[in-house]
Formats: sequence, structure tokens, C-alpha cells
Amino acid sequence: MGMRIFGLLVFLGLSSQTFASGDVVVILSEASMLPLKDERSVSIGTYLNELMIPVMALLDQKQSVVYFSPNGKPPVFDPASDNVKSFGGDKKKYQRAKELSRELKPSSFAELERFSTQNIAGVLVPGGHAPLIDIANDKQLGEFLRRTHDANLPTGMICHGPIASISAIADPEAYLAALKSGDIKKAEGFSRGWIYAGYKITIFSTAEEKIAEERKLGGMVQYYPDDALKIAGANVVVKAPGKSNVVVDRELITGQNPNSAEEFATTFAGMVSRKAAAKVTPMKARTFMTNDGEKLSYSAGGNEQGPPIVLIHGFPFSSAMWKSQVEVLKRDFRVVTYDMRGFGKSQTKHGPFTMELLVDDLIQLLDHEKISKATVVGFSMGGFLTLRAIERNPARFRALVLANTRSAADSNESKVRRTDALKTIKSKGLAAFADGFLKSAVSPATLQGKPELMKTLKGMVTTTNTVSGVSEGLFALMSRTDTTESLSLIKVPTLILVGLDDAVTPIANAKVLHDAIAGSKMEVIPEAGHMSPIENPEAFNQNLMRFLKSLK
Repeated sequence: MGMRIFGLLVFLGLSSQTFASGDVVVILSEASMLPLKDERSVSIGTYLNELMIPVMALLDQKQSVVYFSPNGKPPVFDPASDNVKSFGGDKKKYQRAKELSRELKPSSFAELERFSTQNIAGVLVPGGHAPLIDIANDKQLGEFLRRTHDANLPTGMICHGPIASISAIADPEAYLAALKSGDIKKAEGFSRGWIYAGYKITIFSTAEEKIAEERKLGGMVQYYPDDALKIAGANVVVKAPGKSNVVVDRELITGQNPNSAEEFATTFAGMVSRKAAAKVTPMKARTFMTNDGEKLSYSAGGNEQGPPIVLIHGFPFSSAMWKSQVEVLKRDFRVVTYDMRGFGKSQTKHGPFTMELLVDDLIQLLDHEKISKATVVGFSMGGFLTLRAIERNPARFRALVLANTRSAADSNESKVRRTDALKTIKSKGLAAFADGFLKSAVSPATLQGKPELMKTLKGMVTTTNTVSGVSEGLFALMSRTDTTESLSLIKVPTLILVGLDDAVTPIANAKVLHDAIAGSKMEVIPEAGHMSPIENPEAFNQNLMRFLKSLK
């Protein structure tokens, strides 16, 4: 109905905090005093223009906003920003900002926990010195930013606002304490794993802070904000004092100072608008014919403008295993999942198949979908396939995610075990085979404490698969080639994931991949065995999304 109800109420100067779909979350400080190095404190606050110029840009494009602060209290505005000059001399704009600011009634950070990223269009953090006091060290905010980061949501921070990113360090208080004490090495230790490490970020510069110390604060700040970001691992980019400077890196938009407010507002509101306008289509079931006459089932959907990503399931499952991953990927990626021949709805008509034929199928699927180059996620047997596919067709891959897999071919002992599995399937059926297989495929904690999940996994094996298809899959596994020697030839970004309790492809197998593939990243998924995408989807998806976001 045009402007969303909350946006209209805010526009009129009325506050009615709701949790509707697609809100921009505005993070506000409550601080009004800044401690200095000499232990004096001076009055400060949030900059009115850094808050309201972006907010008004959002409202003008019919975008709703909701406000949050540490304890649900409204911000104190710095008098230095509360004037028409801060709004470029535009009296109407200044008056509108004042009207909007009078009725702010934020919710507390405690409420952020129940605010799903599915209902968020973006995150905005205005500056002024205030965020240095009660936002940079707030763990609740840090957890929220980690979630919005993983969801790839537009995040705008201006002036001192980017210091809020420090809250996403595991222990921001310890980091800042080390920074203030001058123990840089200790601070660097606390910053390990910071989600914004490597990002290009701008912030109120040391040169600008020194001017503020002399002209406004009357003393030295306890630390310089740009140093805080640099030491944590950011690539800080600043211009001369007072110059407008806006830096965009992936989902993060940062502005350097109050004079950046207009450029920052346009850039941030634009990213929010483009993100909202991206066409996300439901996953649609499709089929295609291979060159040798097999009809294979696949699904495609997600963000039509996003980079393509193909998910390849493991033995003896189907594309149904990727349900959790599809949900987090479809907003930003063009997602393709498929049932390998012999599994799920891709039942074979022409007898046994090999890993070489499975590689052919993958490349033909990419051709059918007109995908010249894709990021491919291969789990277990899907990882075997992926490694052989990039060995044969390196130009078709943008990046790899190798999950719970290995490069080595089956040993004689493994071949004997697979032959025993064939006998079980033919004599007792898939249900009996699944019972034995799943006992070793999950962690002890999953086996003993998650009966419903075990039931779901068994259903994935027995519901759509056939005895002949699974048997032929075992033959393909036994006859596959060893790809270890070609690992060093992989030149695309690669993430290796493995469950902490994986007994099928243990951590040692993952280390072989990690050591041989130059520049690869390896992450261990806690509380998971071989079935890490299903046993611990939260940790799996978090690592997957962070890797995908790192791709340029």
C-alpha cells in the first residue's frame, strides 16, 4: 500500500516499533559522555545528520526503519550536529530531521535476538563519538552483526559508527582494553576471527580526531578509531580531514565523517533498494536429458542475478539433503541442486555408471543451464565428483567447497567393505543398509541424542532411492580414480569443511586437501560427524556464507 505503515508513522514523527518484513535496523548509542586519556570526561552524543540524512533517504524510497539501542533509551544528540549547517543549509530538511528525532523510542539490544534476518533489509549505524562508549563493546550487538553479516545484508556505518564492527570480535571488551593499554600484540590475539578482517573500511581518521581533540574535546581520546580497525585486520581507507569519503566492500558501506552523510545516504539507500528489488524465484523442479539418454532431475531458483552455485549431494542421499543450505543461499545466489544419476528422482535406465559419467552429467547440466563457470559445493561422494570434474574441466569452476570428502581412491579394504554393503542391500534391502551406514555417518551425540534426525536421514536413503541405483552408486565409488596428485593444480578459491567427529572422511583427509590446495581454507564443524550439513547446519552454513562472501 505504498509506504509501509511503520515508515509512514516515523515520517509523521510517530513511533510505533514493529517487526515487519524488510525493515532497516538502525543501531543507536545512548552515550552522552566520553572518557579521555587524562580521566576527564566530556559531553558528546550521536550526530543528528549522520542518523537522519540516511533515514530520510530510506523513508523517501518507502523503506521502513526500526530503532534499537543498548537499553531501549533514545540517543543524545551532539549539539555540534544539531544545526541547519549540518544539513547543507536546507532548513526544511533540518526541520524534518528534528521532528523525526523527537519521537524516537528504540527497542533494547536484547530484542535483536528475536529479529530474524529474513525480516531485515539492512543495518544502519550513525556516528558521533557516542558509539565508542556503549556500542563497540556490546556482545549482543556483535552477535546480531555476525548474523546480518552471514546473511549478506547491506550494512551502513558512518563516521565513528564503523567502530560498532568491533563488537563482532569474540571478546570486544578484552580487545578494547588491550588497545587502550597499548598492548597491540595482545589486541591482535583477541581480534582473531573478526568477520570484517580484510574489508576495506573508512572511519573518522586519526587526523580528524586530533583536530577534534584540540578544538572540541580538550584532551586526547583513549584510542583512535582507525587504529582499532587496522589492528583488528581491516584495510582502512581515509581521505584528507573533512573530505567526503564513502567506501563499499561487499555488503559493507562506510562513510568517513559528517561531511560524507549525503554521499553515504545515497549509496546505502541505493544498495538497500537494489537488494530488495532483486528477483528471488522459488526453487523449481526440472529435468534434462544427458547425452547418453538418461533423464536427470534437478532444481534451480534463487537470485536470478546472483552468481551461480551448484550443490552436489553425497552417497546414498539426494538433493533433498541441501534444504537448509538452499534457504540461506537463495537470497543472494542462483542455486542449482540435482540428483546424481542413480539417486533420488534421477533413476538410471542404462545400467551401471562410473564417476566419469557423473562428471559428464555435471558439465552437461552446467551447459543446459547456460552456466559458464560456477561455485560448486561437493559433499562426500559429491566431493569426489567435484575433484575429478575440476581435474578434467578446470575452466568451469569459480570456487570449490569440499565438504566431508577426500581425494584418495578406495583402498582394497574399502572396496571389500563396499562389496559387503552391496550384499546387504541385495539380501536385506535399503532399510537394513541405511541402519548400518548411518551409525558410522553421524557423530555419537547425533546417534544417541537426535532420534528424529536419524529418522529423517534414514528416510532420505530409503524413500526415493532404489536398490539398483544405490548399488550402481557403490560401483561408481569403487571404480573412481585418485585425484590427489592434481590437488596442487587447483587455482580457484577453495573451502574445506569437515565434521569434528567424522569417522568416514576424518579430519586427516581434510588436512591432505588443505595442505595440497594452495590458499585453501579449512574449517572444522563442531557437533557433527560425516553428515555435517545436516547435523550442524548453522555452523556449516555460517562457514559456507563467509567463504562465499570473500569471493571477489
